[in-house]
Order: sequence, then structure tokens, then C-alpha cells
Amino acid sequence: MNGKTILLAGLLVLAGWLEAGAQEVRQQLRFTPYYSRQDICAEWGRSNIRRGMDTPYLQVSYTHLFWKHWAWRAGGMLAISPGRYDFAVGAPVSIVYRSGTASFEESLRYGLEGAVASSIWDGARGNIDEVPGDILFNLFAILFRRIDFFLGITPGCYLGRALEGEGSRLYCTADLGASLCIPIWRLSLNITPAFHYSFTQTPVYDYAFDGPTRNPLFFSLGLGVSYLF
Repeated sequence: MNGKTILLAGLLVLAGWLEAGAQEVRQQLRFTPYYSRQDICAEWGRSNIRRGMDTPYLQVSYTHLFWKHWAWRAGGMLAISPGRYDFAVGAPVSIVYRSGTASFEESLRYGLEGAVASSIWDGARGNIDEVPGDILFNLFAILFRRIDFFLGITPGCYLGRALEGEGSRLYCTADLGASLCIPIWRLSLNITPAFHYSFTQTPVYDYAFDGPTRNPLFFSLGLGVSYLF
């Protein structure tokens, strides 16, 4: 065996070792929260702070992963006509747990395998009516490949012209929710349902009862787009 043959064999072994390492790295990256640690998000939604009426809001936030799946999030929020006021501003701050993210190919494979396996299992047991639910559940898993669970607070202030001659009023809410995300390269489409509890009295006026009423717990649903960098 001459020197060229030994050198060629060595290069082949080195190339194989490097490729194996690269595959391992790619496999790990597929299930990391994301290849980037920061993102900005713009969200538009509605909340039912007023009984029987929806309040539209716009929110912009910044998220930063600081340890494994954990992140902090901060931003600004503007609500239109919340109760007796013209608008409200707030500064939501929260702690976020970001689930791991699989690649689209892996999500598609796992989703199809799960749909087929569940359908066969329910079909063999005679539960044919459960097969559409199995398919929809696995389709949900394919689309929403990342979920951000968050818990935080939103201090803010009601501003503008108020009924009954009231001035500006401070408020603070506790927020609990989740963002269901559809990653598209560095973009992500988000659906964010959340519950909010107001520590202060909400300026809600219920015209059906001709007087103010308290609505401490309310729900919001937002649609947003985020960019990761």
C-alpha cells in the first residue's frame, strides 16, 4: 500500500467522520427551540373586556431566549374603546416557555405516521367515527410545530375622553395564554388565545343594566406574525 492510497483512505475516513458529526448537529438543531434566540412580533386581536362587545387591540413584542426553552417577552399594547374610555395603552411583560421545534419534513412524517396508526387502530376496534378526529389532530400537530406558553402581567393606563367625566385611570392585569405557531423559514404565523385577570376595576359600562359593572376575567384572541433573528 503506497502513500497515496493511505492518504486517500485517511481523507475518506475524515470525511465520513465529519459528515456523521454534521448529521448529529443537524438532528439536534431540528429539535431546538429555534436557530435564533430573538424575535419580534406584531399581533392584532380582540378581547371581550366589555360585556357582549369586543375590544380590538394591537400589540408589538420582543422575545429573547435566555436559557434552553425559557425566554422573557416585553412589548407595548394599544386597545381601542375599552369600556368608557377612548383607548388604553399597556406594557405586557411575561415569562415564556417555548416548546421544541421539529423540521417540517419530520413533522410531516410523524403526523402522517400518527394519522395512519390511529386510523388503523380505531378502525380495527370499530370506532370509524373517530377516524376524522385522528386525522385532524395529527394535521394540527403538523401545522403548529411550536407553542409558546406565557405567564405575565400588563400594567397600563386608560386614556382619552371618558363618560361620566372620569379622568385617566391606571390598570394592571395578569395574563395566561399560549401562542400556536406555524414556522415559515424566519417568519412565524401565530394564533394567540389568552385569559386575563384585572387587579383593578375595569371601566366597563353595561347599558343593559344602565350602570357600571365589574368584569375582572376576560378572554382575548390574537393573530400575529413574528420574525426571528
